[in-house]
Amino acid sequence: MLATPIFSWKHYTHWAKRMKTMLKANGLWDIVYDGYKELEDDVEYTIAQKKENKEKSQKNSRALASIQSGVNKAIFLRILIEEEAKIVWEIDLSSPLGVVKNCELKAGRP
Repeated sequence: MLATPIFSWKHYTHWAKRMKTMLKANGLWDIVYDGYKELEDDVEYTIAQKKENKEKSQKNSRALASIQSGVNKAIFLRILIEEEAKIVWEIDLSSPLGVVKNCELKAGRP
């Protein structure tokens, strides 16, 4: 396993590149890039769909844990409410305001 780079407000671009490489090396970048959505409660799913969803959920959790462990405490407190790795990745951590980089993503959130 690769060492997780720690981000603490300096050199965001370097940290993001190293983190992305680490996520790719661990087979987690696709879930960060594509995102993950919980299955809807009122829909019937096949066993294969449920299994695939469980695998994606686990990958999302591993990717989220990797990103969370790659930031200092102050930054972690800004992202701790998010449960989707893609959303955390889209937050501009280089900015003290933590603006979501993708406006479409922000508009789709409650």
